[in-house]
Amino acid sequence: MVNVSRIKRVSDTTARKYKMRVCHVSDTHGGFPRLVGAFDAVVHSGDFFPNSTAFMNKNLTQEMAFQLDWLSQNIRNIKVWL
Repeated sequence: MVNVSRIKRVSDTTARKYKMRVCHVSDTHGGFPRLVGAFDAVVHSGDFFPNSTAFMNKNLTQEMAFQLDWLSQNIRNIKVWL
């Protein structure tokens, strides 16, 4: 647990002097959307991997195998995208 009393607090005036550009994307399901602009950080939340038809049939073992296979085939694409 974080001791809140040890967190340094800054005023709004001081905080406004610094800017951080964050790009948020989510639920790409295996796609690599074009990110336009300059960012200090990219945050991805939600579903990153695509779903197979096994997902609809609730076969989780088959779904995990599908997603691991997708990852191994797309690792270079992911690195380029990032």
